[in-house]
Amino acid sequence: MLNPERGFAVVAPTSAVTIAPGSGGSFTFDTTLLHGPAEAVTLDVMGLPARMTATLSAASVLPPAQVTVSLATLSVTPPGSYQAWVQASGMGTTHSVPVTVIVSGTPPVQ
Repeated sequence: MLNPERGFAVVAPTSAVTIAPGSGGSFTFDTTLLHGPAEAVTLDVMGLPARMTATLSAASVLPPAQVTVSLATLSVTPPGSYQAWVQASGMGTTHSVPVTVIVSGTPPVQ
């Protein structure tokens, strides 16, 4: 149950993030304070494809805050469109918002 005395929201990019295999890219998202005093919110990125890593500019923030996620791929990261999630937990609740990550290139013939 959401605590009515405090709350926050997460706003992720609305467009897809496109990355070439063997390179990197980044996107930013915001945590906003809806009401109440700010408390620590821990952050994570989930659902990335194999051979892709994410590094957050901060693993924990006090809303309102902006966080940059840096993505890195290997040259063997499979091309395609993937649904990743930014997850933020704290202040008595957890929010997850989707982010589309596109690894450019042509998938190998099978």
